[in-house]
Order: sequence, then structure tokens, then C-alpha cells
Amino acid sequence: MGIGLLAGCLIGLIAVHPVHNRAVRLTVRRLEAALPQSIAEIQAEKDLLRAEFAMAVRRREIIIEQLRNKTAGQLVELGRKGDLIKQLKVERDGLKVEVVGSGRRSMR
Repeated sequence: MGIGLLAGCLIGLIAVHPVHNRAVRLTVRRLEAALPQSIAEIQAEKDLLRAEFAMAVRRREIIIEQLRNKTAGQLVELGRKGDLIKQLKVERDGLKVEVVGSGRRSMR
């Protein structure tokens, strides 16, 4: 029984070494893939982030400009309608004066 146990332990030790080496190799490969390989790659990644940020800022600027134009158009339209309202009020006041004037004439 002791010889069988000893043989099993030896076989286990022999099998552990290749399994451990494979685990180390896979871990090193995974870490190397996660880390940038060179300064050029780091710089390229920074440049990509800068470009993405610049594009996002530009999109926001375009949206802001469109909203400003829309607001300006709405203000112009409000001005036109305000002028029309003033003109209609003047006409209404004129008609009131005529109605009051003609009502007084007919009372005489």
C-alpha cells in the first residue's frame, strides 16, 4: 500500500509541473495583452481619447448653435406677433372711439 501511495505521489508531482507551467504561461499572456506594448501605443491611445473628446465637444457645439438659431427665430416670430398685437390694439381703440363718437351723436 505504501508503494502505491508513493507511486501516486510521484505521478502527481510529475503531472503538476506541466500544468503549473501552462497556468503561468496563460497568465503572462493575459497580462501582456492587457498592458500596452510600447510608448507609441500609449500615445496612440491618448490621441484616440483626445479625438473622441474633441468630436463630442464639437457635436455639443453644433447642437448649441442650432438651439441658438431656433431661439433667435422664435424671438423674431414673437416680435412680429407682438407688433401685430399692437397694431390690432390700435385699430380696436380707433374703432372704440368711432363707436363711442357715433353713439354720442345719435343720442343728441
